[in-house]
Amino acid sequence: MKKVYALGLALFLFSLTILFMGSMAQFYMELVTIRPGVVETAGLSPSPAYFGGVILQRKALHASDVLLLYGSSEMSLLNDYHPAKLFAGKPTHFVPFLVGHGGSQDLPHLLNFGALGNDLKGKKLVVFLSPQWFSTGGIPQSTFAGNFSPLQTYETLLNPKLTSQTKHDIAIRLLDFPNALKDDPLLAQMIRAYARDANWKTSALKVAYWPLAKINLAGLIIEDATKTVAHVHKLSPKLIAQNALPSSPSSPSWESLRTEATHKGATLTTSNAMTLLDTYYYKYVAPRFQELRNSDQWAKLYPSQEYHDLELLMQILKQTGAQPLFVIIPMNGPWYDYTGIPASERKGCYERLATMVQQQGFELANFSSHEYEQYYLQDPWHLAWRGWVDVDETLDLFYHEKKYPEKINFNKSLSNTR
Repeated sequence: MKKVYALGLALFLFSLTILFMGSMAQFYMELVTIRPGVVETAGLSPSPAYFGGVILQRKALHASDVLLLYGSSEMSLLNDYHPAKLFAGKPTHFVPFLVGHGGSQDLPHLLNFGALGNDLKGKKLVVFLSPQWFSTGGIPQSTFAGNFSPLQTYETLLNPKLTSQTKHDIAIRLLDFPNALKDDPLLAQMIRAYARDANWKTSALKVAYWPLAKINLAGLIIEDATKTVAHVHKLSPKLIAQNALPSSPSSPSWESLRTEATHKGATLTTSNAMTLLDTYYYKYVAPRFQELRNSDQWAKLYPSQEYHDLELLMQILKQTGAQPLFVIIPMNGPWYDYTGIPASERKGCYERLATMVQQQGFELANFSSHEYEQYYLQDPWHLAWRGWVDVDETLDLFYHEKKYPEKINFNKSLSNTR
Protein backbone atom coordinates (compact mmCIF):
# COMPACT_ATOMS: atom_id res chain seq x y z
CA MET A 1 0.00 0.00 0.00
CA LYS A 2 2.84 2.35 0.85
CA LYS A 3 4.42 1.62 -2.55
CA VAL A 4 1.19 2.49 -4.33
CA TYR A 5 0.92 5.69 -2.30
CA ALA A 6 4.53 6.60 -3.04
CA LEU A 7 4.06 5.92 -6.74
CA GLY A 8 0.93 8.05 -6.84
CA LEU A 9 2.68 10.87 -5.02
CA ALA A 10 5.64 10.64 -7.39
CA LEU A 11 3.36 10.84 -10.44
CA PHE A 12 1.51 13.77 -8.92
CA LEU A 13 4.73 15.66 -8.21
CA PHE A 14 6.06 14.83 -11.67
CA SER A 15 2.88 16.20 -13.24
CA LEU A 16 3.15 19.41 -11.21
CA THR A 17 6.77 19.76 -12.29
CA ILE A 18 5.89 19.45 -15.98
CA LEU A 19 3.06 21.95 -15.65
CA PHE A 20 5.33 24.34 -13.78
CA MET A 21 8.05 23.98 -16.41
CA GLY A 22 5.56 24.78 -19.16
CA SER A 23 4.52 27.97 -17.39
CA MET A 24 8.13 28.88 -16.71
CA ALA A 25 9.04 28.33 -20.37
CA GLN A 26 6.42 30.86 -21.45
CA PHE A 27 7.52 33.25 -18.69
CA TYR A 28 11.15 32.96 -19.80
CA MET A 29 10.23 33.69 -23.41
CA GLU A 30 8.28 36.77 -22.36
CA LEU A 31 10.96 38.31 -20.14
CA VAL A 32 14.24 37.23 -21.66
CA THR A 33 14.09 36.18 -25.28
CA ILE A 34 11.40 38.28 -26.95
CA ARG A 35 13.12 41.63 -26.72
CA PRO A 36 12.14 44.60 -28.92
CA GLY A 37 12.74 43.96 -32.60
CA VAL A 38 12.77 40.16 -32.37
CA VAL A 39 9.17 39.52 -33.47
CA GLU A 40 9.45 42.06 -36.28
CA THR A 41 12.64 40.41 -37.56
CA ALA A 42 11.47 36.81 -37.19
CA GLY A 43 8.24 37.42 -39.05
CA LEU A 44 9.92 38.66 -42.23
CA SER A 45 11.32 35.18 -42.93
CA PRO A 46 8.81 32.34 -42.50
CA SER A 47 10.33 29.51 -40.50
CA PRO A 48 9.13 26.03 -39.48
CA ALA A 49 10.58 26.93 -36.07
CA TYR A 50 7.33 28.71 -35.20
CA PHE A 51 4.76 27.25 -37.63
CA GLY A 52 3.69 24.55 -35.17
CA GLY A 53 4.08 26.72 -32.08
CA VAL A 54 2.34 29.73 -30.60
CA ILE A 55 4.90 31.83 -28.72
CA LEU A 56 6.09 34.16 -31.48
CA GLN A 57 2.64 34.42 -33.03
CA ARG A 58 1.11 35.46 -29.71
CA LYS A 59 3.75 38.14 -29.31
CA ALA A 60 3.15 39.30 -32.88
CA LEU A 61 -0.59 39.62 -32.28
CA HIS A 62 0.06 42.04 -29.43
CA ALA A 63 2.71 44.09 -31.26
CA SER A 64 1.33 47.37 -32.59
CA ASP A 65 3.71 47.43 -35.57
CA VAL A 66 3.02 43.91 -36.89
CA LEU A 67 0.34 42.48 -39.19
CA LEU A 68 0.12 38.67 -39.35
CA LEU A 69 -0.32 37.08 -42.78
CA TYR A 70 -1.41 33.44 -43.12
CA GLY A 71 -1.07 31.56 -46.38
CA SER A 72 0.90 28.81 -48.09
CA SER A 73 3.86 28.87 -50.47
CA GLU A 74 3.33 32.50 -51.49
CA MET A 75 4.56 33.45 -48.03
CA SER A 76 8.09 32.26 -48.80
CA LEU A 77 8.40 32.90 -52.56
CA LEU A 78 9.86 36.39 -52.37
CA ASN A 79 10.41 39.08 -54.98
CA ASP A 80 11.02 42.82 -54.73
CA TYR A 81 7.31 43.57 -54.25
CA HIS A 82 6.52 40.85 -51.71
CA PRO A 83 5.26 42.31 -48.39
CA ALA A 84 8.41 41.04 -46.64
CA LYS A 85 10.46 43.21 -48.97
CA LEU A 86 8.21 46.20 -49.54
CA PHE A 87 7.32 46.77 -45.88
CA ALA A 88 10.77 46.01 -44.43
CA GLY A 89 11.86 48.98 -42.36
CA LYS A 90 8.21 49.86 -41.59
CA PRO A 91 7.77 52.57 -44.28
CA THR A 92 4.06 52.74 -43.39
CA HIS A 93 4.49 51.95 -39.66
CA PHE A 94 4.19 48.14 -39.77
CA VAL A 95 5.91 44.97 -40.93
CA PRO A 96 4.26 41.68 -41.91
CA PHE A 97 4.66 38.50 -39.89
CA LEU A 98 4.51 35.63 -42.38
CA VAL A 99 3.02 32.27 -41.38
CA GLY A 100 2.87 29.57 -44.00
CA HIS A 101 4.67 27.45 -46.54
CA GLY A 102 3.69 24.83 -49.10
CA GLY A 103 0.84 22.72 -47.72
CA SER A 104 -0.33 25.26 -45.12
CA GLN A 105 -3.98 25.08 -46.08
CA ASP A 106 -7.17 25.68 -44.11
CA LEU A 107 -6.94 22.68 -41.76
CA PRO A 108 -3.44 23.42 -40.37
CA HIS A 109 -4.33 27.10 -40.09
CA LEU A 110 -7.61 26.48 -38.25
CA LEU A 111 -5.71 24.50 -35.59
CA ASN A 112 -3.26 27.38 -35.39
CA PHE A 113 -6.09 29.86 -34.81
CA GLY A 114 -7.76 27.54 -32.32
CA ALA A 115 -4.54 27.42 -30.33
CA LEU A 116 -4.13 31.20 -30.23
CA GLY A 117 -7.50 31.52 -28.50
CA ASN A 118 -8.01 34.71 -26.49
CA ASP A 119 -5.01 36.35 -28.15
CA LEU A 120 -7.05 36.72 -31.35
CA LYS A 121 -9.79 38.85 -29.80
CA GLY A 122 -10.01 42.16 -31.62
CA LYS A 123 -6.81 41.49 -33.56
CA LYS A 124 -6.34 42.10 -37.27
CA LEU A 125 -4.88 39.34 -39.41
CA VAL A 126 -4.90 38.37 -43.07
CA VAL A 127 -5.75 34.96 -44.56
CA PHE A 128 -4.75 34.20 -48.16
CA LEU A 129 -6.96 31.74 -50.05
CA SER A 130 -5.53 29.88 -53.05
CA PRO A 131 -8.19 28.31 -55.31
CA GLN A 132 -5.79 25.44 -56.03
CA TRP A 133 -6.36 24.20 -52.46
CA PHE A 134 -9.98 23.41 -53.34
CA SER A 135 -9.38 20.38 -55.51
CA THR A 136 -11.82 17.52 -55.09
CA GLY A 137 -9.52 15.58 -52.78
CA GLY A 138 -8.91 18.39 -50.31
CA ILE A 139 -5.60 18.49 -48.45
CA PRO A 140 -3.61 15.26 -49.07
CA GLN A 141 -2.82 12.91 -46.19
CA SER A 142 0.94 13.41 -46.42
CA THR A 143 0.63 17.18 -46.75
CA PHE A 144 -1.47 17.47 -43.60
CA ALA A 145 0.78 15.10 -41.66
CA GLY A 146 3.77 17.27 -42.56
CA ASN A 147 1.97 20.39 -41.29
CA PHE A 148 0.27 18.86 -38.23
CA SER A 149 0.96 20.38 -34.81
CA PRO A 150 0.06 18.35 -31.69
CA LEU A 151 0.61 21.45 -29.55
CA GLN A 152 -1.90 23.49 -31.52
CA THR A 153 -4.37 20.61 -31.53
CA TYR A 154 -4.26 20.20 -27.73
CA GLU A 155 -4.65 23.98 -27.35
CA THR A 156 -7.62 23.99 -29.75
CA LEU A 157 -9.48 21.18 -27.99
CA LEU A 158 -8.84 22.78 -24.60
CA ASN A 159 -9.78 26.28 -25.77
CA PRO A 160 -12.82 27.47 -23.73
CA LYS A 161 -13.67 30.07 -26.39
CA LEU A 162 -14.67 27.41 -28.90
CA THR A 163 -18.07 25.75 -28.76
CA SER A 164 -18.45 22.04 -28.09
CA GLN A 165 -19.97 21.62 -31.55
CA THR A 166 -16.97 23.25 -33.24
CA LYS A 167 -14.56 21.01 -31.33
CA HIS A 168 -16.70 18.01 -32.23
CA ASP A 169 -16.60 18.91 -35.94
CA ILE A 170 -12.83 19.49 -35.83
CA ALA A 171 -12.28 16.14 -34.13
CA ILE A 172 -14.34 14.30 -36.73
CA ARG A 173 -12.28 15.92 -39.49
CA LEU A 174 -8.99 15.05 -37.80
CA LEU A 175 -9.96 11.38 -37.71
CA ASP A 176 -9.58 11.45 -41.51
CA PHE A 177 -5.80 11.68 -40.96
CA PRO A 178 -4.69 8.66 -38.90
CA ASN A 179 -1.05 8.99 -40.01
CA ALA A 180 -0.83 12.43 -38.44
CA LEU A 181 -2.10 11.09 -35.10
CA LYS A 182 -0.09 7.90 -34.80
CA ASP A 183 2.82 9.45 -32.87
CA ASP A 184 0.65 10.72 -30.01
CA PRO A 185 -1.73 7.97 -28.80
CA LEU A 186 -3.17 10.14 -26.03
CA LEU A 187 -4.06 12.90 -28.46
CA ALA A 188 -5.60 10.35 -30.84
CA GLN A 189 -7.78 8.98 -28.02
CA MET A 190 -8.74 12.47 -26.93
CA ILE A 191 -9.77 13.37 -30.49
CA ARG A 192 -11.91 10.23 -30.65
CA ALA A 193 -13.61 11.30 -27.42
CA TYR A 194 -14.38 14.77 -28.81
CA ALA A 195 -15.73 13.16 -32.00
CA ARG A 196 -18.34 11.15 -30.02
CA ASP A 197 -21.93 12.28 -29.80
CA ALA A 198 -22.66 14.48 -26.80
CA ASN A 199 -23.74 12.53 -23.70
CA TRP A 200 -22.59 12.00 -20.13
CA LYS A 201 -20.01 9.38 -21.15
CA THR A 202 -18.42 11.79 -23.62
CA SER A 203 -18.31 14.52 -20.96
CA ALA A 204 -16.72 12.10 -18.50
CA LEU A 205 -14.09 11.10 -21.05
CA LYS A 206 -13.17 14.73 -21.70
CA VAL A 207 -12.77 15.35 -17.97
CA ALA A 208 -10.65 12.22 -17.63
CA TYR A 209 -8.32 13.23 -20.46
CA TRP A 210 -7.92 16.83 -19.25
CA PRO A 211 -5.04 16.36 -16.72
CA LEU A 212 -3.06 14.07 -19.02
CA ALA A 213 -3.61 16.46 -21.92
CA LYS A 214 -2.36 19.38 -19.82
CA ILE A 215 0.79 17.44 -18.93
CA ASN A 216 1.48 16.59 -22.58
CA LEU A 217 0.74 20.18 -23.56
CA ALA A 218 3.20 21.50 -20.97
CA GLY A 219 5.92 19.35 -22.48
CA LEU A 220 5.07 20.63 -25.98
CA ILE A 221 5.17 24.22 -24.72
CA ILE A 222 8.68 23.60 -23.40
CA GLU A 223 9.63 22.19 -26.81
CA ASP A 224 8.12 25.25 -28.50
CA ALA A 225 10.12 27.53 -26.22
CA THR A 226 13.32 25.63 -26.94
CA LYS A 227 12.82 25.84 -30.71
CA THR A 228 11.89 29.50 -30.48
CA VAL A 229 15.00 30.35 -28.46
CA ALA A 230 17.19 28.52 -30.99
CA HIS A 231 15.49 30.34 -33.87
CA VAL A 232 15.79 33.75 -32.22
CA HIS A 233 19.49 33.23 -31.55
CA LYS A 234 20.04 32.78 -35.29
CA LEU A 235 18.49 36.15 -36.14
CA SER A 236 20.78 39.00 -37.10
CA PRO A 237 21.44 41.27 -34.08
CA LYS A 238 21.80 44.16 -36.51
CA LEU A 239 18.35 43.55 -38.01
CA ILE A 240 16.82 43.13 -34.56
CA ALA A 241 18.28 46.48 -33.51
CA GLN A 242 17.00 48.15 -36.68
CA ASN A 243 13.51 46.69 -36.29
CA ALA A 244 13.39 47.79 -32.65
CA LEU A 245 13.64 51.42 -33.74
CA PRO A 246 10.56 53.51 -34.44
CA SER A 247 9.53 53.45 -38.07
CA SER A 248 10.78 56.09 -40.47
CA PRO A 249 7.73 56.54 -42.68
CA SER A 250 8.28 57.09 -46.36
CA SER A 251 4.91 56.15 -47.79
CA PRO A 252 5.26 54.52 -51.21
CA SER A 253 3.55 55.92 -54.27
CA TRP A 254 1.37 53.02 -55.26
CA GLU A 255 0.97 54.21 -58.84
CA SER A 256 4.71 54.51 -59.32
CA LEU A 257 5.19 51.08 -57.79
CA ARG A 258 2.63 49.62 -60.19
CA THR A 259 4.46 51.16 -63.14
CA GLU A 260 7.80 49.93 -61.83
CA ALA A 261 6.43 46.43 -61.22
CA THR A 262 5.01 46.28 -64.75
CA HIS A 263 8.40 47.12 -66.23
CA LYS A 264 10.05 44.56 -63.96
CA GLY A 265 7.63 41.87 -65.07
CA ALA A 266 8.19 42.69 -68.73
CA THR A 267 11.94 42.13 -68.39
CA LEU A 268 11.52 38.73 -66.68
CA THR A 269 8.84 37.17 -68.92
CA THR A 270 10.22 37.49 -72.44
CA SER A 271 10.02 33.80 -73.37
CA ASN A 272 6.29 33.10 -73.50
CA ALA A 273 2.90 34.64 -74.25
CA MET A 274 1.54 33.51 -70.85
CA THR A 275 3.96 35.93 -69.12
CA LEU A 276 5.30 33.16 -66.91
CA LEU A 277 8.61 33.88 -65.24
CA ASP A 278 11.30 32.93 -67.76
CA THR A 279 13.20 30.71 -65.35
CA TYR A 280 10.01 28.82 -64.46
CA TYR A 281 8.97 28.46 -68.10
CA TYR A 282 12.30 27.08 -69.29
CA LYS A 283 12.61 24.65 -66.38
CA TYR A 284 9.07 23.30 -66.01
CA VAL A 285 7.03 24.20 -69.09
CA ALA A 286 9.13 24.31 -72.26
CA PRO A 287 10.34 20.69 -72.02
CA ARG A 288 6.73 19.45 -71.71
CA PHE A 289 4.79 22.17 -73.52
CA GLN A 290 2.70 19.92 -75.81
CA GLU A 291 2.23 17.32 -73.10
CA LEU A 292 0.73 19.94 -70.75
CA ARG A 293 -2.01 20.99 -73.16
CA ASN A 294 -5.39 20.00 -71.59
CA SER A 295 -3.55 18.06 -68.87
CA ASP A 296 -5.95 19.52 -66.26
CA GLN A 297 -9.15 19.03 -68.23
CA TRP A 298 -10.58 16.60 -65.64
CA ALA A 299 -9.60 18.73 -62.65
CA LYS A 300 -12.46 20.06 -60.52
CA LEU A 301 -12.66 22.76 -57.84
CA TYR A 302 -15.92 21.43 -56.38
CA PRO A 303 -16.87 19.49 -54.35
CA SER A 304 -13.97 19.55 -51.92
CA GLN A 305 -13.45 18.96 -48.21
CA GLU A 306 -11.40 22.16 -48.27
CA TYR A 307 -14.62 24.22 -48.23
CA HIS A 308 -15.63 22.43 -45.02
CA ASP A 309 -12.19 23.14 -43.55
CA LEU A 310 -12.53 26.82 -44.47
CA GLU A 311 -15.96 26.92 -42.81
CA LEU A 312 -14.44 25.52 -39.60
CA LEU A 313 -11.60 28.03 -39.81
CA MET A 314 -14.05 30.92 -40.07
CA GLN A 315 -16.08 29.55 -37.15
CA ILE A 316 -12.96 29.68 -35.00
CA LEU A 317 -12.14 33.23 -36.06
CA LYS A 318 -15.72 34.24 -35.28
CA GLN A 319 -15.80 32.57 -31.87
CA THR A 320 -12.42 34.00 -30.83
CA GLY A 321 -13.34 37.54 -31.90
CA ALA A 322 -10.63 37.99 -34.54
CA GLN A 323 -10.86 40.65 -37.26
CA PRO A 324 -9.59 38.94 -40.41
CA LEU A 325 -9.23 40.08 -43.98
CA PHE A 326 -9.52 37.28 -46.54
CA VAL A 327 -7.58 37.64 -49.79
CA ILE A 328 -8.60 35.53 -52.79
CA ILE A 329 -5.62 35.01 -55.10
CA PRO A 330 -6.47 34.63 -58.80
CA MET A 331 -5.52 31.66 -60.89
CA ASN A 332 -3.43 32.23 -64.01
CA GLY A 333 -6.08 32.55 -66.73
CA PRO A 334 -3.92 31.96 -69.83
CA TRP A 335 -2.16 29.01 -68.18
CA TYR A 336 -5.31 27.21 -67.07
CA ASP A 337 -7.03 27.89 -70.37
CA TYR A 338 -4.10 26.01 -71.92
CA THR A 339 -4.08 23.14 -69.41
CA GLY A 340 -7.84 22.80 -69.55
CA ILE A 341 -9.54 24.03 -66.35
CA PRO A 342 -12.56 25.93 -67.73
CA ALA A 343 -13.05 29.58 -66.81
CA SER A 344 -16.50 28.62 -65.50
CA GLU A 345 -14.94 26.14 -63.04
CA ARG A 346 -12.55 28.80 -61.77
CA LYS A 347 -15.30 31.41 -61.53
CA GLY A 348 -17.47 29.03 -59.52
CA CYS A 349 -14.67 28.57 -56.99
CA TYR A 350 -14.13 32.32 -56.61
CA GLU A 351 -17.84 32.90 -56.10
CA ARG A 352 -18.17 30.16 -53.49
CA LEU A 353 -15.20 31.51 -51.52
CA ALA A 354 -16.46 35.09 -51.69
CA THR A 355 -19.94 34.05 -50.55
CA MET A 356 -18.55 32.08 -47.60
CA VAL A 357 -16.49 35.06 -46.42
CA GLN A 358 -19.34 37.55 -46.90
CA GLN A 359 -21.83 35.37 -45.03
CA GLN A 360 -19.59 35.50 -41.96
CA GLY A 361 -19.34 39.31 -42.21
CA PHE A 362 -15.57 39.28 -42.70
CA GLU A 363 -13.67 41.67 -44.93
CA LEU A 364 -12.75 40.44 -48.37
CA ALA A 365 -10.29 41.47 -51.07
CA ASN A 366 -11.06 39.38 -54.12
CA PHE A 367 -8.47 39.65 -56.90
CA SER A 368 -10.06 37.03 -59.14
CA SER A 369 -10.86 39.60 -61.85
CA HIS A 370 -7.12 39.84 -62.55
CA GLU A 371 -6.77 36.34 -64.00
CA TYR A 372 -5.66 37.70 -67.38
CA GLU A 373 -3.69 40.75 -66.27
CA GLN A 374 -0.08 40.68 -67.33
CA TYR A 375 2.59 40.31 -64.64
CA TYR A 376 0.02 39.50 -61.94
CA LEU A 377 1.20 35.92 -61.46
CA GLN A 378 4.69 34.59 -62.10
CA ASP A 379 3.64 30.96 -62.59
CA PRO A 380 0.31 29.08 -62.41
CA TRP A 381 -0.20 29.85 -58.69
CA HIS A 382 1.98 32.58 -57.19
CA LEU A 383 1.53 36.34 -57.20
CA ALA A 384 4.11 38.28 -59.14
CA TRP A 385 5.18 41.89 -59.39
CA ARG A 386 1.92 43.67 -60.28
CA GLY A 387 -0.16 41.32 -58.19
CA TRP A 388 1.84 41.92 -55.05
CA VAL A 389 1.66 45.72 -55.41
CA ASP A 390 -2.15 45.62 -55.39
CA VAL A 391 -2.15 43.22 -52.44
CA ASP A 392 0.41 45.35 -50.59
CA GLU A 393 -1.75 48.44 -50.95
CA THR A 394 -4.71 46.45 -49.64
CA LEU A 395 -2.70 45.30 -46.61
CA ASP A 396 -1.63 48.87 -45.92
CA LEU A 397 -5.20 50.15 -46.10
CA PHE A 398 -6.46 47.29 -43.92
CA TYR A 399 -3.80 47.92 -41.27
CA HIS A 400 -4.60 51.65 -41.17
CA GLU A 401 -8.38 51.08 -41.33
CA LYS A 402 -8.80 53.16 -44.46
CA LYS A 403 -11.29 52.70 -47.28
CA TYR A 404 -10.13 51.08 -50.48
CA PRO A 405 -10.05 53.49 -53.43
CA GLU A 406 -12.44 52.60 -56.25
CA LYS A 407 -9.61 52.89 -58.81
CA ILE A 408 -8.21 49.58 -57.51
CA ASN A 409 -10.41 47.07 -59.26
CA PHE A 410 -10.91 44.64 -56.39
CA ASN A 411 -14.14 42.74 -55.92
CA LYS A 412 -14.65 43.57 -52.26
CA SER A 413 -17.49 42.86 -49.89
CA LEU A 414 -17.37 45.05 -46.81
CA SER A 415 -14.33 47.22 -47.40
CA ASN A 416 -16.18 50.29 -48.68
CA THR A 417 -18.85 50.20 -45.98
CA ARG A 418 -16.79 51.12 -42.96
